[in-house]
Amino acid sequence: MVSLVDIFMALLERFKMEFSDSNYYLLKLPQKHEAPAFLFNFVYKNTSTDNKYLVNKKIDLQIIHFNTFDAYAEEDQFVKLNVMSDLDSILSCCNLYVKDRNLKYSYDFGEADGNLTINILLEFKDEKVINDIILDNIEQINLRLQEV
Repeated sequence: MVSLVDIFMALLERFKMEFSDSNYYLLKLPQKHEAPAFLFNFVYKNTSTDNKYLVNKKIDLQIIHFNTFDAYAEEDQFVKLNVMSDLDSILSCCNLYVKDRNLKYSYDFGEADGNLTINILLEFKDEKVINDIILDNIEQINLRLQEV
């Protein structure tokens, strides 16, 4: 089973390979953060049943890049464009290796308060969490159905 923490860690590892000089924050940006920085945010998660063993999951994440400033105390637009280009090259494979899984995703770029945003939508099937009591009950029901 793939957890949100597993996904965040896999993305973080991928980003650190390309942007080793950046700072990374998860879910909360400190008041005094150092740029360049990436903030990884959770947006939403949707789970629907596929069958008795699998669920369909949709997980939407947003990553915000906090840029450095130029001589006029404005965000350096050329740096932003270079970061977007670098991100496009590492995200364009559209596969994220999480544990023993290879998850497919889509992504797009945007802007929020002048900062570059990367929206990542993962859609995948995952195993259903079924405890042993439920499994025993399912087996007993199946046995009774076979007897009838």
